[in-house]
Amino acid sequence: MCVIIHRPAALEIPFNKLKVACQKNNDGFGISVFDRGKLEIRRVWEPKGNDPELLAKMLEEAKDHEVFVHLRLRSVGNISIDNVHPFLFIDEDDRQYALMHNGTMQDYNRGKGMTDSEVFAQEIVKPLVNNWKNDNPLLDEDFKRLVRNFAGVGTYNKIVVMNNLGSSIIINKDAGCEVIPGVWASNAHSFEDYTSYSYGKGGSSSTVPFRGTGQSTGTTKETGGGAASKTGQTTAVRLEERPVLKAVPAAEVKPKPRDLFIDKAGLNSLKEAAIIFTEHDIRELVENYPDDAVSLILDLLDEIYWTQVEDGDEVVDDDKLTMDAA
Repeated sequence: MCVIIHRPAALEIPFNKLKVACQKNNDGFGISVFDRGKLEIRRVWEPKGNDPELLAKMLEEAKDHEVFVHLRLRSVGNISIDNVHPFLFIDEDDRQYALMHNGTMQDYNRGKGMTDSEVFAQEIVKPLVNNWKNDNPLLDEDFKRLVRNFAGVGTYNKIVVMNNLGSSIIINKDAGCEVIPGVWASNAHSFEDYTSYSYGKGGSSSTVPFRGTGQSTGTTKETGGGAASKTGQTTAVRLEERPVLKAVPAAEVKPKPRDLFIDKAGLNSLKEAAIIFTEHDIRELVENYPDDAVSLILDLLDEIYWTQVEDGDEVVDDDKLTMDAA
């Protein structure tokens, strides 16, 4: 995921919110400022991560201007300055057009280290702008509708297109939120402190809601500039000597209720997980927290099983299946 921020002139974003957003989206950032008929664009990428103090300084310098900010968390394409948003896809004949994107558009994933966002800007939006019926397509609802249709935009995709005339459009704006009154962002979780997540006690060093400090795989550590980055560190654990336990007859063993994934993740239902979890979140869950991924799968299977029972579908008896196989 990433996050896009739209800050009108004269508004200030609290530093603590910028800091958390930089920690969670630490693969480079860029800003675009409307200034006297030009788009002033600056893109920054450092291996150590995004520096919230630098971002705050740049926003302060542009406090009298409308600004769009993009903080990247890689999903498609290399982690490099070339893939930091915004992408200036037209810069000629006194015309400037740039694009920012939050989400993933697999139809425009060309590989070779490129982002789907830049490919979409070059292959789709640029020809639309160059061939539009008037001089400022961003003022035309038909243009906005076409961009949305080509992108196949779902709930998790937001696109901003802006030009040097001071015009901009935000595709799927309703799926975003206000960080503070008047300041729009493409998602809310990028600004939520880790401790706001209920999965695990004590705060979380996670960038996604289902992570918690009590997990056994994967670690994060603070690096220069306040950015969080994954490490491959493991910690050796010294096993204590324990007394031998007496065996208990199997008939007397009572099954322990299984912890539900939604309880661990602080969710109300599995349907809620389907709404808020992105493809990137699920990939991280499977790769870094396999135990919890298994828990989620078991919950989903239970949901399917009991839905079938309630709908009157026949459920095969395990004992009958075993006898038939014999």
